[in-house]
Amino acid sequence: MKTKFAFLTIFMLLLYGCNLGITPPVEETQEPAKNNQQPTDTQSPVAEDTSTPALVTIDLAGPPMEVGSRYTYVDGAILVAVPG
Repeated sequence: MKTKFAFLTIFMLLLYGCNLGITPPVEETQEPAKNNQQPTDTQSPVAEDTSTPALVTIDLAGPPMEVGSRYTYVDGAILVAVPG
């Protein structure tokens, strides 16, 4: 049973890889337009702000986990700490 499944899987992968001409070739109907004009730069370069913003620390740990303390999730569910 396992060998039949393995051979079937390998056979299907080979068929998938060969593609056997399932997709017809795409014929191009129109040549792409050729742009012989050189781009002109009319805007002056803008000076970028190189100052770095001040970093603000955020306490992601939350309050300490104590027995009986409750934590409310965003979806409204409540987690109650119990002794382990």
